Amino acid sequence: MSGIDIMLDTITFEEVLKDTSMVITGEGKIDGQSSYGKVISGVAKRAKKYQVPVIALAGAVTEDADLLYEMGVSAMFGINRRALSFEELKATTKMDLRKTAESIFRLMDLSSKV
Repeated sequence: MSGIDIMLDTITFEEVLKDTSMVITGEGKIDGQSSYGKVISGVAKRAKKYQVPVIALAGAVTEDADLLYEMGVSAMFGINRRALSFEELKATTKMDLRKTAESIFRLMDLSSKV
């Protein structure tokens, strides 16, 4: 059993999903390995059972991450807003995450008005 499955069972994640309209999750980097028992894939598989959309956020999203869409991820976003070194990005991570989340919710609000 993978670590994420143990964690999700421990917190009775599927019970929480029954009353959830959306899940936002993340990792440092979303790539092809993310589909093999990491947090995002574990969350997405379970949310898919309940038709709950999953938004995944990460410092970076690579081209080979698309398999996660089949597993139940609805959308993936890289939060880095500038091309900087890792050392420079560490200083702005909180702001970048907040700004990306704000943009996502602005888009959701806009789509509800269309």
